[in-house]
Amino acid sequence: MSKMSDAEICNYRVDFVRSVVNEVAEWGNDSGGAFGSIHWVRVGDAAIEAAAVAEEAAVDTAIVRAKEGDPVAARSVGLRLMEGTSQHGHNTEAAAEAWSEGAEANDPESMNNLGVLFQKGTKVTPANLSLAFHYFNKSAALGHAGAMHSLAVCYWNGYGVEANHRLSREYYEKAAALGDPYAALQMGQFYRTGQGVGRDLSKARAYLNVAARFGDPIAML
Repeated sequence: MSKMSDAEICNYRVDFVRSVVNEVAEWGNDSGGAFGSIHWVRVGDAAIEAAAVAEEAAVDTAIVRAKEGDPVAARSVGLRLMEGTSQHGHNTEAAAEAWSEGAEANDPESMNNLGVLFQKGTKVTPANLSLAFHYFNKSAALGHAGAMHSLAVCYWNGYGVEANHRLSREYYEKAAALGDPYAALQMGQFYRTGQGVGRDLSKARAYLNVAARFGDPIAML
């Protein structure tokens, strides 16, 4: 078993405290009498406060670890800052910085997240399709299925790169093979219509079944 990073250990502690809070709440609900209810409310409040302190410590530790080159910490910090679920609130610029640190540490998830940021564009990270393609390409080279799907979209539409439908289909196929439901759906459509491939309804059904199995709502219809 690989050694847990400091960020992972802090997150584990936060999850543990949260589980205690939930158990306390359930226990308190089952306790009879007003005194029991008041007692467990106080215990629950203390546990919730402890969870908040632990979570703040987890984020602060992860920020330090990210700057030291820990890719797991960089990925986690970036997500928390984008979601605004830490004491630092929503901070796109800091999230991009954390993911940049993760990308420098060869973390494919951080690279893909940067690609999404530059593809969509924000006030602090204006849309840059060439830069988005760059990060998707690096992430895909490390085996990230979502980045492969994004590359396929880029090649199909000419986002940040010259359009190339052959390469687009290749990346759709690679992403589908790794379980990406959207890529599997698109491959199913290719084989259903014969767009760029020989029409094959058997293969179309197989890809659509993969997409449905991984939860794509259109394929499940």
